[in-house]
Amino acid sequence: MVAQTKCARYVVVEENDQLVGIITDRDLIGALLTPDSEFNVLATDQSESNITAGDVMTSDPLTVTPEAEVPRVLRQMNEAAARHVPVVEDGSVVGIVTLDDLITHLAGEAAHVSAQMDNLSGIIRSESQRK
Repeated sequence: MVAQTKCARYVVVEENDQLVGIITDRDLIGALLTPDSEFNVLATDQSESNITAGDVMTSDPLTVTPEAEVPRVLRQMNEAAARHVPVVEDGSVVGIVTLDDLITHLAGEAAHVSAQMDNLSGIIRSESQRK
């Protein structure tokens, strides 16, 4: 199952409709381009090799449910050093949450709070001038 995005930077790996891993751009770089990796395609002739998804994927990745709250997801992602997390419901992958998604969400929340604070400070200034 390939993630449906403008530029897929991850692939979820399923076996018998169950999530078994995730392959991210970082996994590929670490497995295929790192000098000390057994699968380094630059150091050896891996063109004839049968490198599999299982060789490069992150097995048993961190997952969250659709109801997971953003602060907890961020904390879990930080602890797992994960930037892409499958969202699983009833044993099936229903989406992916990325660090970029969460940053965009938090930036929107911050802008909303800032606008509310500006509005509140205007009300306070207006009320204090009346006294």
